[in-house]
Amino acid sequence: MKSTSGILVILAGMLLFQGVRANEWNVDAETSRIGFVATYDEIPFEGRFDEFTALIRFDPENPSDGSFLITIGVASVNTDSPDRDEGMLEADWFDVESHPEAAFTSLRFERLSGENEYAVTGDLTIKGITNPVTATFSWTPADSSVRLKGSADVERGDFDIGTGDWKDDDTIGFDVRIVFDLTLTQ
Repeated sequence: MKSTSGILVILAGMLLFQGVRANEWNVDAETSRIGFVATYDEIPFEGRFDEFTALIRFDPENPSDGSFLITIGVASVNTDSPDRDEGMLEADWFDVESHPEAAFTSLRFERLSGENEYAVTGDLTIKGITNPVTATFSWTPADSSVRLKGSADVERGDFDIGTGDWKDDDTIGFDVRIVFDLTLTQ
């Protein structure tokens, strides 16, 4: 009898461990994107980061148990304008030499009123400055994957992006929308 209860404990532990792993998702780098929409002379332009990692653990039935940890290689910024991209690496903008990575760490999730609609609040760190940010996102299951798509609005000045002569210059807009569209598999 003693050995049977020991086996049951081991089996229960294995099932619990599998349940935790079932909520972990892998990012398909080929079809996923993290980027932003900003403005230059009030005309929108898009950018993306070609290098990022995302550790996603999420169950839409239990969103409060989720966690997102996203790390971005800031030097991989790509706006399809080599001059603009090079300028964004400088100290007044992303200061890549001193701060090569940006990161988002989730703190809490909530289900919104729409079907498959959620919000995540977490700490966003850019240039060594951390501020709370809330992003809304949709969680759309497909055959063998999930699409995680959303956005968050930030002020570039809150992260000292655009300092020096750019601090009060609105040629580059102050409002920036962070966008993400991730394909996830298990």
